[in-house]
Amino acid sequence: MTNGELHDILDDENKKISLKEFRDVIYKVINSCASELGKEKNIMARQFYNGEINALYIALDLSEHIEEVD
Repeated sequence: MTNGELHDILDDENKKISLKEFRDVIYKVINSCASELGKEKNIMARQFYNGEINALYIALDLSEHIEEVD
């Protein structure tokens, strides 16, 4: 997911997404971070991307406990 695609959602205060859409966005951001991690040689940057990916997986795990209201 590009920054532009993510900000299309984040910058629109009226935009609502479903739980499924939330999970899809998180998976796409994880894939983007993993792609950057694969390219990165700097250890500090690699640790940053590893931390980002870990946090996103925690968000996905937590999302399984959300009760979606119709």
